[in-house]
Amino acid sequence: MTNNAEKMREWRAEAAFAMALGKDLPPFPKLRTSIERQSGLEYRRQGAPRPGRPNIEDETEAAIRKELAKGTGINKTARLCGVGNGTVSRVKREISKPHRRPRKRG
Repeated sequence: MTNNAEKMREWRAEAAFAMALGKDLPPFPKLRTSIERQSGLEYRRQGAPRPGRPNIEDETEAAIRKELAKGTGINKTARLCGVGNGTVSRVKREISKPHRRPRKRG
């Protein structure tokens, strides 16, 4: 998605080109106003779905962990569990992440 500054930059370039050729100026771009931004925030507050991909189910994650514990590779685990390689990589990274003990203070 382009922001207002990019839209203005594109319009200026098109306008300069049109003036050089002696043609009419292109229509002015519709800029995103604060009212539109506000309506987007209200939409989220009213229970709109969260952006991004949904989380995987707990059973699927358990199956991935089980396959990885057996020693199955990332690609084969992804195929067996019906998920993408990135999902399996994320779960594997979470498994191998070292748990840090809190530092003693004092």
